[in-house]
Amino acid sequence: MYVGRLLFVGASKNGAIVAAYRLASRSFTHRKIKFNTNSKTAHVVSLLGQDTEVLRNSLITYPCLQVVNKISVLIANGSHLKNIYKKTIAGLPPVKAFTQVLSELGPENDVYKTPRIVGLASKKNHVLGIVSNRNLIVRSFPFKPGLAYYVATYRKTDPSNNVLMDFNAINAREAAETVHERYIFKTFTHPLCTIASFIENNLLEISIYPS
Repeated sequence: MYVGRLLFVGASKNGAIVAAYRLASRSFTHRKIKFNTNSKTAHVVSLLGQDTEVLRNSLITYPCLQVVNKISVLIANGSHLKNIYKKTIAGLPPVKAFTQVLSELGPENDVYKTPRIVGLASKKNHVLGIVSNRNLIVRSFPFKPGLAYYVATYRKTDPSNNVLMDFNAINAREAAETVHERYIFKTFTHPLCTIASFIENNLLEISIYPS
């Protein structure tokens, strides 16, 4: 089953905060995710020597992860990540920030009208949002060890129905590998790579799988 790009937010059984972005594509496959340790931001970028794909679609490179603080991380499939990050650090509650930005922007301005998705994993709660040409959904979920949620651009588009009841990972590497190819995620086709953040005792760990 092809579900496109996917966001994952939750907590491991030991209470670590986990966020992950799974990059998948059938059309633009020569891409990877790169993390900047200075800005604590990750971007989807073209593979070396494959910049011609950007000429076909400028929307295929974008920010996908932003560390907000010691207890929260934002993830998204496009430039709306920056808008939501600015509103969040300015003090707007995440649900309101998600709703404002997604309703203002709508889906991506491409031929597919690709839905915009965004997520927040934090010690307080988790939030997932999606806007398509049909509807807008923003959901908030409680922080609970072993519980996680996800949303994708296609088919798996209602976060309330996408629950992982027994999630566990001991580090960022295992979290990234899990969202990339374990549990139900192994049935989702055309994955390219997955980045995961793992926050335990206010210490941040980032991993990209495969690497």
